[in-house]
Amino acid sequence: MKVTLQDLPQFTVERIKIVDDMTALLEGNFNTLQGVALKKAENETIWDYLYRPHQHFAAVVVCADEDHCKVTFDVQGNLVKEWGVSPGTQFAWVAAHWDPFLIDAILDLQTSWSALRADSHRERCDLCLGHKSDYSKASGANEVSVCNECFERYVNPRDLSFITE
Repeated sequence: MKVTLQDLPQFTVERIKIVDDMTALLEGNFNTLQGVALKKAENETIWDYLYRPHQHFAAVVVCADEDHCKVTFDVQGNLVKEWGVSPGTQFAWVAAHWDPFLIDAILDLQTSWSALRADSHRERCDLCLGHKSDYSKASGANEVSVCNECFERYVNPRDLSFITE
């Protein structure tokens, strides 16, 4: 089943406390915590991404009330100001191992993709991490490469199901 950005867990900002250019606290609610990792092991920092197309924060969990889907994230303060984040702003939650620039390339209808053939099996797919000889490369500010299988399965239909699999 195709997964869109709106199908991912959504975080809605309720309150903002800007500490300085490096730190802002975003307090808000998730519509669901299914698939969202919020727990910290002792001395472990949990961070993931709060994502909107072409705008994403590396977000560190400060505190979480899982019973009420309430979470406070520590994010970069200057970006909160620059992007005009305010109460009511929504972000999708994306696990840290997914590159938000890859997601931008998949979702952006203006991204130009070129089918290529590698000289050897050294080209790595940014989605499945396999080495492929036939692949497609996105051009632009954020170059990413995907094998033809992932291109047809995820990129061409703009499907984000790889995030939830």
